Amino acid sequence: MKNIIRKINPKSKRKKKRSIIKPINWAQARALALNKPPGIKHLEVTTKIGCSNRCNYCPQETLVREYKKRNNEIYMPIDTFKKCLNKVDNAVKVGFTGMCEPFLNDNCMEMIEIAAQKGHPVYISTTLKGLKTEWINRLEQIKFAPFLVHLPGDTENNIVKEEDYSEKLSAIIKSNISHKKYHFHGTCLHPAAKIAADLAHETKLNSRASNLKSIKTAKNKGPVVCKRSFAHPVLLPNGDLILCCMDYSLDAIIGNLISESVEEIYKCDKFIDLMNATMNDEGSICHQCDAYGNKVKNINIQLKIEK
Repeated sequence: MKNIIRKINPKSKRKKKRSIIKPINWAQARALALNKPPGIKHLEVTTKIGCSNRCNYCPQETLVREYKKRNNEIYMPIDTFKKCLNKVDNAVKVGFTGMCEPFLNDNCMEMIEIAAQKGHPVYISTTLKGLKTEWINRLEQIKFAPFLVHLPGDTENNIVKEEDYSEKLSAIIKSNISHKKYHFHGTCLHPAAKIAADLAHETKLNSRASNLKSIKTAKNKGPVVCKRSFAHPVLLPNGDLILCCMDYSLDAIIGNLISESVEEIYKCDKFIDLMNATMNDEGSICHQCDAYGNKVKNINIQLKIEK
């Protein structure tokens, strides 16, 4: 009887069994949070509530309505910023962007300098509205990562209402501010920003996690995780911390950085509820997020937390 030799191709790979990701319960979510809370890696600062730019893709009415139900502190005071900044590690990246044009708060320039002097990596996203040209020399002294200029699209007339907009933009372009970048939304630039046409790139819009009904919303199914690893919260003018930069309805407030420590905030029931929802509730904000919501494909990255 002849021996039958089976040839095996060493390059061939066995098909891996598909992982079945099971929903976790609240107790498991709590255990994961307590064992390895994410903490803050990036802190977005909203210096003011209510942005006069009124871009049609930014749900400002929702934000203002929900915030005023909780607090009347519209502009972030310097003392609030200092207290909150003292609660986070100096390695935390501080971004002046959040849910409003940062320079609409006259304290913004000083806040930027305070963060930089403490050793924080600093980045900014600005339409230049409220920025004073005499601040450019001070901005040139700071190493940004990056300094992002949001240029107006062809329908964004509110951004260019300031009479000196084109002059201000020209001064920024000519300045020695570090790591400048330029972007816009829409199909073309507003005529007032044409001097930056060769520098700008288009950025696609998203639905702000279903806050904008005019844009198709993501409908992820099954467990999801935030690409920002729950470590990129937004600081509001009254010290409240929201877990999600798309949460214009303020449903994901996890604590207050004035009265609580980062550790306390990331071990609270509200945070654990939100983590649990990303694994189980297909109606959660993370399931509807087309910017950072990421469907879990591997059981090992459930509730992935940054080291």
